[in-house]
Amino acid sequence: MTLLFLQALLAGLIVAIPIGPVPLVCVQRTLLRSRRAGVASVLGGTVAHGVCGAIAALGIASLEGWLAQHQILLVLAGGVVLTAVGVLQWRAVRQQRSSESPRVPRGGYLGDAFSIFTLTAANPGTVISFGAAFAALGIFVNPADPGELLAVTGGLLMGATAWWATLVVAAERLRQRLAPAALGRVQSATGGALTVLGIAAASTTLF
Repeated sequence: MTLLFLQALLAGLIVAIPIGPVPLVCVQRTLLRSRRAGVASVLGGTVAHGVCGAIAALGIASLEGWLAQHQILLVLAGGVVLTAVGVLQWRAVRQQRSSESPRVPRGGYLGDAFSIFTLTAANPGTVISFGAAFAALGIFVNPADPGELLAVTGGLLMGATAWWATLVVAAERLRQRLAPAALGRVQSATGGALTVLGIAAASTTLF
């Protein structure tokens, strides 16, 4: 059971490490708002990773089939959300620059977590990535053994949380050390990156 947990932890790291929309959103919320906003976003993403990993581990054909059937709609929705997040961040930075007394935008932590959960879980590639990682690491779960499923889910959560939490801590330190002008440039860059990723994701549904 311990070996299964460690294998799942490694799988969680493998899937979480590539720099994509989810870590960028976690970083930009930390930079633009606070570490708590970043942590809330991380928790939403890790829970989604646990759910998607459990689906891949158990090989639930009905859910995998549903994801494949609605892949275009899910990718389009994710692209629209990413584009909106990027544009909103860019506008927030512009408003801060033009205001004499800039205010840090606020948002609900539950909403932060839910938005990242939805963004991660709605991506069909998440389940596929876990399936590939499980195959590469030789992870096989007996559906009749709740202990194995718990070990795998716990390992996935720990792996993803460890990596994304590291990014949030690094972003918080960066926010504290950078001058306001430099911080604004970093925030604008992450907002632009999210916008480009969102448009690119939505565009793939047209071809």
